[in-house]
Amino acid sequence: MRIRFWTSALLGFGLTLVLASPVVFMRRPDAHETLEMQRWVVVAGLYVCVTAFVWVGVAALAILMIRSIRKDMAAERELNMRILLEKTLADHATDSENGSQAPSA
Repeated sequence: MRIRFWTSALLGFGLTLVLASPVVFMRRPDAHETLEMQRWVVVAGLYVCVTAFVWVGVAALAILMIRSIRKDMAAERELNMRILLEKTLADHATDSENGSQAPSA
């Protein structure tokens, strides 16, 4: 359950970063202001790196979440099959005790 929360939270944060990117990239200074341009390049580069890292994290958490769900579903499928087999065997046992047999076609 925690994996779902963190995947959703990181997904929301990643979407926020993507939607806020025009704000970061529109603040580009003029080319003749070298120091300001260097600062902007560092900030923009870090922004892109953080955004990429967040999306890699979302993908990794989604994979972990899917593995967890598949594992839970396999255990549930095995339990359902066991219950089905036990009930089928119990039905056959009661049928053979009562002496009734299925009508042949």
